[in-house]
Amino acid sequence: VEVAVGDLDISPQATCAPDTPFWMALRIMASEDVAALLVVDGKHLMGIFTKRDILMRAALEWPEVEERPIAELMTTEPDFVYETESIAAAMCVMANSGCRHVPVLHLDDTVAGLLYPLRLTEFISEFLKE
Repeated sequence: VEVAVGDLDISPQATCAPDTPFWMALRIMASEDVAALLVVDGKHLMGIFTKRDILMRAALEWPEVEERPIAELMTTEPDFVYETESIAAAMCVMANSGCRHVPVLHLDDTVAGLLYPLRLTEFISEFLKE
């Protein structure tokens, strides 16, 4: 049985606008207890900001980056999958890109959600019970 990514629980996901200050993005991540933020302009994906971005692009630069917009620190053009793609295809994207958090888009390129290891593990666990 081939299951599409959109059949999983891929939302809600935490988001912020590209002009969100770095310190506010951190606050959103902490308050929502997430490891990644989808950076969106309206409903369109502009990038993704993850814990890895914090470590690689910002941690040693504090306080210089505190007020910088998240657009300057995020990963631009992240790998993504469409909601109609199979879970197997999404797992390949994760493995090939080395990214644990993969945005999911509707066919009109608007944001549908976020796929990450816990969501995949939950699906596989339920699938194996059947």
